[in-house]
Amino acid sequence: GTKLSNKFEKIEHKVKMLSLANAFNKKDLEDFIERIKKFLNKAPNYKINFISEPKIDGLSLNLYYKRGRLISATTRGDGSIGENVIKNIYNVKDIPKKLIGSNIPKEIEIRGEIYLEKKDFLILNSKLEDKEKFSNPRNAAAGSLRQLDPNITKKRPLKFIAHGLGYSNKKYLSIEDFYSDLSLWKIPLSKMIEKVNAINLMYDFYKKIENSRSKISYDIDGIVYKVNNYDIQNRLGFVGKNPRWAIAL
Repeated sequence: GTKLSNKFEKIEHKVKMLSLANAFNKKDLEDFIERIKKFLNKAPNYKINFISEPKIDGLSLNLYYKRGRLISATTRGDGSIGENVIKNIYNVKDIPKKLIGSNIPKEIEIRGEIYLEKKDFLILNSKLEDKEKFSNPRNAAAGSLRQLDPNITKKRPLKFIAHGLGYSNKKYLSIEDFYSDLSLWKIPLSKMIEKVNAINLMYDFYKKIENSRSKISYDIDGIVYKVNNYDIQNRLGFVGKNPRWAIAL
């Protein structure tokens, strides 16, 4: 999250944007699964389906659509209230200003990451004076998105990948169902997503992405595992500022 600035309109998220707990090894991942089963009062051999995908090192963004039209585009801010940067979002080609297709809810919050590809970051930095250069692509993306002058943002090739659901008046059974709608609406998703239901499969996915990390066009800083079923997510709820149903390895 970031401190709120007086430069932008403040908007309260309909559903809080909270952070993920971290795991640093396979044992942490095993403990995470064990905690879920214990909370749900399930047997040790109970299978839980998880969606696994890379954790993009970018800037979190909440897109609020009403009747298919983009009403606001808000940074995470303090988790409850963020900054509306919609004027700068108009220049991000990956984000549709109007959802086209079927299954469009009356209201929906679509969450994801704004980022710069590695090659675009190098090109951007090469055009800046030494004192203006960004230290990494994430800082460059954040600095580009929070410009007061949309024309500056327009010159920077920001991209967006969706990865989460905030409020929706349409009930989704699973992340898979939600992602299916995002695909219909031409909202970008990661091309590296797998459904897994066992610790070995989860860790295999981590190792596979780790081994190909240098070939990915943007920075990642881990793998996110999320319980696929939204009813189970709701039962698990949150502990502190972290959801019980997701973790970043």
